[in-house]
Amino acid sequence: CLFLHDSLTFYCLTADNELLATATFEEGLGGNLTLQGETITLTNETRLIADTFGTGQSGSVTIQGRNIDLSETSQIGTVTFGSGNGGELRVTATESIDIRGHMVSGEDIFFSGLFASAETGSTGAAGIVYVTTPSLSIRDGGTVSVNTFGPGDAGCIVIRACQIEVADPVISSDATISGVVALVL
Repeated sequence: CLFLHDSLTFYCLTADNELLATATFEEGLGGNLTLQGETITLTNETRLIADTFGTGQSGSVTIQGRNIDLSETSQIGTVTFGSGNGGELRVTATESIDIRGHMVSGEDIFFSGLFASAETGSTGAAGIVYVTTPSLSIRDGGTVSVNTFGPGDAGCIVIRACQIEVADPVISSDATISGVVALVL
């Protein structure tokens, strides 16, 4: 587990059940998280997150690789829990991005995915999710999403891909859905 207030850069990553996060708790801009590598593989609930808990904007998350693979409820995102806005999430792969898998725990469903979220109790807006790749596959409960659970905006999703596959969606009892989603509650 690595939790920082400042910026963090990796040049290759295979992570299994890890947390890599940057955050701001006050007025300042949160730190940025950058990953670059040939293949970036996140498994077993790994989280790469930039958060804000205060009035400052969360940092941005930038992922660049040839192939990017998220599975077993691994997630990359930006989140606001306060009045600051969420940062940008930019994910770019020169060959493919594969997002797959979900887990049911009691009445809750957890998805593998890319997201920007304004959580319950926040007043800031969620960030923007940019995805660029020739081939994007979202299946078996995987998701690319922007969400708001407060008065702030849900954010935007911008996808640039030649081929997009969305298969085997999952819908929960509270209408949470996988796939490409903008959710306002």
